[in-house]
Parts: sequence; structure tokens; C-alpha cells
Amino acid sequence: MKTNINVFEDEYSKENSNEVVKAVTIVIDGEFKQIVDTIQSVSKQYPNNIEIISNALIYGINKMVLEGKNKK
Repeated sequence: MKTNINVFEDEYSKENSNEVVKAVTIVIDGEFKQIVDTIQSVSKQYPNNIEIISNALIYGINKMVLEGKNKK
């Protein structure tokens, strides 16, 4: 699969605070967008792209954490 994902990171100051927070924008296109659109059309569990990408991100990070624990 050709990966058509662009990820951008910005920093913002939180309102009423000096805290700086990071914001990540994910732009999907091409084959990856087709896959996300297919998942959304066949699964009522994922009503929008945000739910699909959020769940995929959490799943991937959990897998990375578990793999890291197994290496110790």
C-alpha cells in the first residue's frame, strides 16, 4: 500500500496559561483514505475518520508499548 499520510505538528499556548501544548494534524489521501472510507462504510462502530484514526493510533501505541516491555 502506498502510504499517503502527512503529519504536521504545531505548538500553541493554552488560553489563560503559560503552558505550551502540541497539536497534530493528520492529512490522509490516496489508498489510505480509501481504506479508511471502506472501514467507515462497513462498520457502524466507526462513524467518522476521527474515530478510525484515533483507534488505530491507540492500538499501534499499545502494541509498541507491549513490544517494548517484552524486550526487557
